[in-house]
Amino acid sequence: MDWREIYESRLMSVEEAASLVSSGDRIFIGGGGSTPAALVNAVCARRDIRDVRVISANGGTDMACLSDPDCFSRVGTVSFFLGTADRAGLPLGNVEPASVHFHRALRAVKDVYRANVHMVEVTEPDEEGYLYFGVRGVCWSPAAHWCEKRVYQINANQQRTAGKCSRIHVSEVTALCRCDHELSRHNYKTSPWDELIAEQVAPLVRDGDTLQIGFGGLPNAIAYRLTDRKNLGIRSEVVTDSMLELMRRGVVDRERVEAGFVITATGRVDDELLPFIKLAPINEINDPFEVGRIENFVSVNSCLMCDLTGQVCSENIHGRQYSGTGGQLDFVRAAALSKGGRSVLCLKSTHSRRDGTLESSIRAALPEGAVVTTPRTDVMYIATEYGVAELFDQTLEERAYRLINIAHPAFRGPLFDEAVERGIIRRAKADPGRIDFRAAAK
Repeated sequence: MDWREIYESRLMSVEEAASLVSSGDRIFIGGGGSTPAALVNAVCARRDIRDVRVISANGGTDMACLSDPDCFSRVGTVSFFLGTADRAGLPLGNVEPASVHFHRALRAVKDVYRANVHMVEVTEPDEEGYLYFGVRGVCWSPAAHWCEKRVYQINANQQRTAGKCSRIHVSEVTALCRCDHELSRHNYKTSPWDELIAEQVAPLVRDGDTLQIGFGGLPNAIAYRLTDRKNLGIRSEVVTDSMLELMRRGVVDRERVEAGFVITATGRVDDELLPFIKLAPINEINDPFEVGRIENFVSVNSCLMCDLTGQVCSENIHGRQYSGTGGQLDFVRAAALSKGGRSVLCLKSTHSRRDGTLESSIRAALPEGAVVTTPRTDVMYIATEYGVAELFDQTLEERAYRLINIAHPAFRGPLFDEAVERGIIRRAKADPGRIDFRAAAK
């Protein structure tokens, strides 16, 4: 049978495709812009199903199962990494956050959550009948191999990509529906604080390094400061506009670009650069042991707070889940394995309490409810707008001195006193002369 006939036989309305979901099904929808929202909403609208679960990672697209209580009793959600839409829906009570290292995410989808339905967006079929998972769906595509039902939403705006696991033939698909719409856009603005921290971190990146840079304004600010480097490579779960700009300028060797997915301010990747981005499943891109084989691998990510021994919290605020573990520890550990590798965790030295008063992001101890995303044994460098503290394999006392010196000056005295009181700095050998109490606030 010609693939076109198969295609026509699989193509149906969104509602018809949603009708293939049964009570008890576990639906994996990936994340990062590959979310088939119309299809999921059609499932949520059904009143004849129960005990359905939608599993995602980094969901930035609103869906009824996140925001409409009418369907909560029928369709639940699990998020491995809270995106903006997941975070907005969290107070309504239908989102179950899970904290899963991204290199293990697909294994968890299969073995723990037992997903049996794969729902993502795909492109129009090519001349041979292949549908492509696009620049945001390849990383989650292996789920197609084990899910019994493969129900996909065609979007004419999704882009065809090359590389491993990038496509699936129409003959392998259970059902197709169509919903054309603009791709979600991610325009990370940088703050003055981001620029100050970027100024401290950029010197750690050298010619020839291979980079992993995370989400947000701060990582982008750092990348834009690397325009004078040469022969950089990229091995990152996500590629953003700043890294694409480095590719355009020739700073990045286009033959050394590997990623899980791409998110941009326009939603698309320009045709000049797209062929050079080697996309691969997240379990491969984030595998710390494989990435650790790359020499001079540099990982740069953001965090929310740390304690004076180097324990880092990157995923919850005031005891409430904000994001997830994601790939942070994957790449921190990869950098430690890499010959010449470096990992940097960046944070603003202060943050505002709910009452508006300032609080140090470097604490003598993490507050109640805070979680440890990256253990102190793995942390190499921590950076603020006041400098970079190298912590790897240092004593706890030495870590405390170094971290106090990159804290906001207003908090250095109290931090030193509390470190002595807690025994992190030995009282008998405490040396306040090692702390720069006079540093100008920024």
